Amino acid sequence: MRINPKKLEAICKGENGRFESSCFAEALKNHKDGYEDMVPVSFDLSLDERKIVFIERKEVEAYARIAEAVKAPEDALLRQIKPSMHNWILHNRAKMCERLRIALGLKQNKNAKEDGVTIIWETNTPDKVDYDVVIKYLEYYDRGGQ
Repeated sequence: MRINPKKLEAICKGENGRFESSCFAEALKNHKDGYEDMVPVSFDLSLDERKIVFIERKEVEAYARIAEAVKAPEDALLRQIKPSMHNWILHNRAKMCERLRIALGLKQNKNAKEDGVTIIWETNTPDKVDYDVVIKYLEYYDRGGQ
């Protein structure tokens, strides 16, 4: 493999990892006929610069599987959060981790394991999220609270 799987996993878990890693799934979606041995994968280097790299299909498929597995905890959290907050969460993993750590420490969350974790939003009504989903999200993406 061109990309070390552990390094790719670390990138996928980063602040913008969901967007950075989506290029593999996107390349497979755009070139799904499967007859090509090499798949063009487009990487956004900046707002106005892209780089296209041709990578063997089997490698792109492996990278896409890694990226999909890493985004699973975020997907589980998003299923329990109101849609109007999804975009903010996807662009602010570090801030979301901080918000979840705070929510775990609040008085109303003393029975969080049984009752769930209440997430308070400044601009929206609160959300109640399963404790296990919060813990898994923090295990995957929290870098500041450890």
